[in-house]
Amino acid sequence: MTLAEAIRQAKTKNQKNLTSFYSIPSYCWDIIERAEKRAMTWKEKHCTMKGISREMILRNFGEEEANRVYPQMQTKKIPRKNERTAFYLEKLILDFINEKGYATEKDILKLAGKEKEVNLKRILGEVIEKYNLKKVRANKKLKRKLFIKEKGYPYVIMSQNYPLDFKYGEIPDGILEDEEN
Repeated sequence: MTLAEAIRQAKTKNQKNLTSFYSIPSYCWDIIERAEKRAMTWKEKHCTMKGISREMILRNFGEEEANRVYPQMQTKKIPRKNERTAFYLEKLILDFINEKGYATEKDILKLAGKEKEVNLKRILGEVIEKYNLKKVRANKKLKRKLFIKEKGYPYVIMSQNYPLDFKYGEIPDGILEDEEN
């Protein structure tokens, strides 16, 4: 499909966005090195393919990067509904950490509902950075220390300086007000 065909198709189907076109540069050491660094950054920020969206990139990498990756959505803000969900999930994470010393995605989704999994993936990196937390795979020693009874070795979200002694922040203005969005 050419750009002209994409424009024609958008007009015909009354679409506001065009089909996006990407070019893949030829592989050289410089490109591979930059891709590797970007992949490591994504991993450090706990970004996953399941959560990929403009919102995830905006929360974890900032507006400039979100606009670069999603140029047709530059003026789009995070919907109020997503902000409320993010606040609720953040509060759950911090409540679990304050209660038990850790949280798992499974625990959070048990209370929030499985349908919030994508939202959790989008905000997790931001919450971890904001509250100086870490996400680590539990081993035998950590399971004993945190009294984790579930089978296997889950990833746990916990304070960088376990044990944790902090309370979550205040509710942002307007976040809990009902508004259609």
